[in-house]
Amino acid sequence: MACENARQQIVAIAAEKLGVPEADIALKDRLVYSMENPEKKMRLSWVVREAFARAQPIAATGTFFPHIDLKREWISRPWGQMAGTFSYATSVAEVAIDPETGEITVPHFTAAHDCGRAINPMAVEGQMEGSVQQAGMAAITEGNLWDGGHLLNPDLLDYKVPLACDMPEIDAIIVESIDPVGPFGAKEGGIAIRMNAYSAIACAVSQATGTLFKEFPLTPDKVLELVENGKEETR
Repeated sequence: MACENARQQIVAIAAEKLGVPEADIALKDRLVYSMENPEKKMRLSWVVREAFARAQPIAATGTFFPHIDLKREWISRPWGQMAGTFSYATSVAEVAIDPETGEITVPHFTAAHDCGRAINPMAVEGQMEGSVQQAGMAAITEGNLWDGGHLLNPDLLDYKVPLACDMPEIDAIIVESIDPVGPFGAKEGGIAIRMNAYSAIACAVSQATGTLFKEFPLTPDKVLELVENGKEETR
């Protein structure tokens, strides 16, 4: 909508300067020209400069508001909260645990996401990979350390976020479905992975150790305890 609005402003000025009807104006290769008489043309930058000289620079806005329930209530009616439709995603984590040190590594992670139409597939993949880092890998490293009411790791020197060297090989699978109410058929891209990536890590670790755990992050000391508990339960 914003682009169409801006285009109309450009067309109006160009038609006036070229002396042709607005319906005859076309834009291509950074040029504005007459379709009936292509010799009548000018650079798009000239049109922009002319608009600026008139104190009416080319500027436009566009909005899209999803079909949501404005009377939503989180407890009795917990649907239609943020978007007019639902997106779906699943995560599968492969973990390896060193029984001597309790260190967890994640060699491979698979994430599949139904994001409607992927308008920018590279951006969607980036969102999915970022969600694996911010949720999945964070389940292994990120945690606030407290001493009473004092936070012991208040900055990124001590708060252990996953680094590039900690990341697994990620297989990001985009599942497209054209959503009738989304912009150009799109739905959200990425947050659904953010909501289940940590669960994938948790389930994999529970399966590997044979026991459940009660808190994140899954640091080596906690994992060693899990391993020992698993041994006790199998005896």
